Amino acid sequence: MLTALVSASEGVATWYGEQYHGRRMANGQIFDMYDSTTAASREFSLGTWLHVTSLANGRSVDVQVRDSGAFGHAMDLSYAAFSQLASPSVGSIRVRYEVIPGPGQSAAPAPTAAPA
Repeated sequence: MLTALVSASEGVATWYGEQYHGRRMANGQIFDMYDSTTAASREFSLGTWLHVTSLANGRSVDVQVRDSGAFGHAMDLSYAAFSQLASPSVGSIRVRYEVIPGPGQSAAPAPTAAPA
């Protein structure tokens, strides 16, 4: 489900799981490491949907930014989301990520300009 891309970037993705499972995320929801649609990012606003593709094997997953974190890489994916891209035993992977429309949206949200 890849339509109306806003931008594409590359970076490193890691995963988070058991240590945070059941804890409240930045958006107020409870983190479920088995939910393959959850990601944490410092770059994107909460609620942003991303299409994330492994550069090593071309596998992809759509995730929503529901959490933030104090890390220096592109994003953390839930255990389930990361598992769709690679074996969690590798710890981190290089990915391409693109903003996409979320379920029920016809286009990705347009960037808003600051008031003049």
